[in-house]
Amino acid sequence: MPDFFRGEPLPDDIFPPDTDEKKKTAGEFMQGKANVPMTVGKMNELVIEAKAKHTNAESWGVYGLCWGGKVGLCSLEEKRDSVNAWASTYQLTLNPNSGCRHSFWP
Repeated sequence: MPDFFRGEPLPDDIFPPDTDEKKKTAGEFMQGKANVPMTVGKMNELVIEAKAKHTNAESWGVYGLCWGGKVGLCSLEEKRDSVNAWASTYQLTLNPNSGCRHSFWP
């Protein structure tokens, strides 16, 4: 499992983001280390590297929880030929206007 936050996740004490300071910290994190378009690029690079290393694998899938589910979906949309399946639970930030094209969203 890749560590997209490089060992520095958003601290648990930020939740719930019920003060202006917590909201600011969470917003900065989402625009920085948790920036979805930036992470999608990293995710797609990882898939390319994994495919090159594991040439016997016939198909690839992405599974994500919450924010990771959004990253997985956006990765699938950006590079459909490299990922064959996507699954997620608890899509807190997943909606038709959340930053992905959602070309197959109903």
